Amino acid sequence: GETRSFEEVGGYVVRNFTIASASDTERLTGLSVTPNLFSMLGIEPALGRTFTPADAAAVGLESSVILTHGVWQNHYGGDANIIGRVVIINDRPQTVVGVMPPGFRFPQRAQLYAPLVLEGDTARTIRNVSGIALLKPGVTRQQAQADVDSVAARLESAFPTTNRGYGIRVLTFRDSQVAPQTRIAMGALMTAVVFVLLIACANLANLLFIRGAARQRDMAIRAAMGATRARLIGHVFAESAIIAGAGTAVGLSGALWCIGFLPSVWPEEFPYWLRLDPDVRMVAFTMGHTICTTLAVGLLPAIRMSRPSVTDPLSHGGRTSSLGRSSHRVQRALAVGQVALCLALLLGAHLMIRSFLSLQRANLGFDEGPMLSLRVFATGDGFDPIPARAALFARALDSLRALPGVAAAAATSAVPGDDGGAMIRVTKD
Repeated sequence: GETRSFEEVGGYVVRNFTIASASDTERLTGLSVTPNLFSMLGIEPALGRTFTPADAAAVGLESSVILTHGVWQNHYGGDANIIGRVVIINDRPQTVVGVMPPGFRFPQRAQLYAPLVLEGDTARTIRNVSGIALLKPGVTRQQAQADVDSVAARLESAFPTTNRGYGIRVLTFRDSQVAPQTRIAMGALMTAVVFVLLIACANLANLLFIRGAARQRDMAIRAAMGATRARLIGHVFAESAIIAGAGTAVGLSGALWCIGFLPSVWPEEFPYWLRLDPDVRMVAFTMGHTICTTLAVGLLPAIRMSRPSVTDPLSHGGRTSSLGRSSHRVQRALAVGQVALCLALLLGAHLMIRSFLSLQRANLGFDEGPMLSLRVFATGDGFDPIPARAALFARALDSLRALPGVAAAAATSAVPGDDGGAMIRVTKD
């Protein structure tokens, strides 16, 4: 209520859940969400309802749950009477109040949802809550950032113990889900694709120039018989369009095959909002790509071949005509550009390969060769207290150290080089 930039504000916490069935248990990734989150996103469940303020509860004390469509199908057989049914999640009975629409797994790969309440002074110490808000009409991200900066300053002044040194950063949803490193890598790959396309266009344009030298007599005859320049240009462009269209058809077929094959070999599941299904936008992009390629390949040859000298080619009888000086200059320019683009592409590939190899040989500061790591998730109310979790890992470490061939064993909340390390706060009094 302290901000003037947002229509509504919600939040969520990424959590791990253990869902139990008659024969097995499975660990799932889910969210604890504020009751208003789904209504704020404009999402209605396929069955049942979303959370209400009455459902909100502290983490570990929830009594209601919302399932994704996949969990409903895979774990409960698509039971039409699932609403109101009690299921066991994290060793606690939970009442199913809703089932989300097919494909919805906000923000990326969530599989079920629990209600969340953020109230009181204890909520100020929770640092893993992701906030989400709707901007009011006409409000920019910069204005919203200035607004929340003033709120953070007031909170720091009012609650120095819990809020000192903490701020709020406003991001678009895309920026919050796609890391800057990913965008840089994708930009580099797209740049390489553009370079390859330009090289191919320069090569084809050069070949059409050479072919045009052999067709000057044909063009001169057409011009002598009354063919307009526009018709000659259209004739050359038609040939370029056939070449570009054939290449596009082959490329589109290969892309569709890769789209169907990629999910089966990709090590991680795609975020639910990343759809690889062909749609109208893909068709429009393909058509635009074909038109641009046709123009890039056929423009210069079409202009040159549409201005034939009627007398010169015909005066040489059946002998092949040669290109003029201006055409030779254009050919040389295309060849130089092609070589330059190839060199830039090779240098970029060389630098990327060197960077990749350097990362593989990077010194982590310790010998990771003889080390093995495994993840353990302690879920359920019995492991909520820190002493219970500490006792569990102490027993596990004692058992590991007793195994033959184990020199040492340790536990950590983040494996170096894997999780990137856990964020901690260091203060100096």
